[in-house]
Amino acid sequence: MGLLTDNSSKNMTGSFRQRVLLKKPLRVIWAEEDQSESSEGRVLSLFDLICIGVGGTLGSGVFVLTGVIAAQQAGAAVALCWFLSAVACTISALSYMEMSVRIPSGGSCYAYSYAALGELPAVIAAAFLTLEYGISCSAVARSWGDKFVYSTGIEWLEAGQVSIVAGLLTAACMGVLLVGLQLGKRMITFFTVTKVGLVLFMTVVGFMHFSKENFLHPFIPPPGLSREGTPAYGWAGVLRGTSMAFFGYIGFDEVCCLSAQSRNPTRVMPVAVVLTVLITAVLSILAAAALTGMVPYYKMGSDFGFAVALKMNGATWSAAIVEAGELLTLLVVVLVSFLAQPHLQAAMARDGLLPGCFNKHNSKGVLTWNLLITGGVLSTVAMFVPFDNLNDMINAGVLLSLNMTNACVVLLRRRAAWPNHSEERAASRSAGHALAPWLLLLYSVLTALAGLAATKLQQLVVTSFLCGAAAIALGLLIILCPQEKDEHYHGFKVPLEPVLPCA
Repeated sequence: MGLLTDNSSKNMTGSFRQRVLLKKPLRVIWAEEDQSESSEGRVLSLFDLICIGVGGTLGSGVFVLTGVIAAQQAGAAVALCWFLSAVACTISALSYMEMSVRIPSGGSCYAYSYAALGELPAVIAAAFLTLEYGISCSAVARSWGDKFVYSTGIEWLEAGQVSIVAGLLTAACMGVLLVGLQLGKRMITFFTVTKVGLVLFMTVVGFMHFSKENFLHPFIPPPGLSREGTPAYGWAGVLRGTSMAFFGYIGFDEVCCLSAQSRNPTRVMPVAVVLTVLITAVLSILAAAALTGMVPYYKMGSDFGFAVALKMNGATWSAAIVEAGELLTLLVVVLVSFLAQPHLQAAMARDGLLPGCFNKHNSKGVLTWNLLITGGVLSTVAMFVPFDNLNDMINAGVLLSLNMTNACVVLLRRRAAWPNHSEERAASRSAGHALAPWLLLLYSVLTALAGLAATKLQQLVVTSFLCGAAAIALGLLIILCPQEKDEHYHGFKVPLEPVLPCA
């Protein structure tokens, strides 16, 4: 009896381990893609996807974060911070470009993780994406509500910790999408074009008041203290500012969550991702240069923005336009973040990880029940939950989802997973390839510890040791786990793999 119990326990343990690490075969993903080719739901063109990406990405980074970085970290070198963070973001974007071709289904990092890592990692990725999409939507709605009440003076819209206007805004986004994706994409296009025009306007006006003395003397201030008394400036400040500016690019991956609604996703998704990053980078760098050219960094405070800089230079009419435009165009960030969340849940419902009602469409292709449930939850969160301490949580979720996508590229390159390959070949991997996930995990842990040692502990010896150990783990990955040749795949590939995804 004891032996039977032991065997039963082992079988249950083994089946549980197999279940949580069960991967979704790529042949199934491509079969679903073939079945949906003629679907009426594919209404998003390349231009629509770029508007969604830029609309969800370009926002508070330009309007708020630029002044914060200049005042607290890098001075006029904030433009350099935006450039360096754009390079880092582009490296992650390369992974999304390849994965959107290999796995052309909705769900972004969730779908990629299900194919490359397994079911449990996919659920974890979905939780990270919910932080980036749903919770971020409520947070931005709450921020917009605070700005609206402050600008209009209608104080009854905010009673204590309750923000009525934030709840109404989130519910309005739900109402727009209940009408249909066509209306949603038209509104996103309108607000995105308006936002880009606003950024160009304030950049041009800023350069009209540009002073070379403010921008170049000095471009990178010497190490010292900011006006708030915190360590700042020098190359250390540039690096800290770069890490802050990276979060100004959050949102470019939202286009990948809508792959199932796009036309010809294997062709347009990579282009949409890279153009989203490039457009955001160019606008952010130019705006940062204009801002620090108008006002010297040592006169900036933690809440310094374009409107204040324009007023200091006498352009009060331009400042009024910027203030009104910032309030108006922030709406598109809420709508884009809301748009991505139901489609993530629909992808999970198709895989049986959420109830079927989340993937139930009406006659117009609208995810009615999904939108109603999502709208109710996010409106409640936006109305009642203050987000003063939630930003770090959202940022951590974003970083982890980016790292998981990079890991998916490395692992899929190391197994015969393309649909035309047989399961027998996929199962006959060498022992070296079986080490790939563990070496990748070791590399990730070591680099995370190195970053902590460098930024928090400021221990050069410890940081150098951890970086060396991480380099050894990466070298072992390259030597022991070579890529498998895939003659059937002809789409975009990340160059210098695995170095760039791991970077």
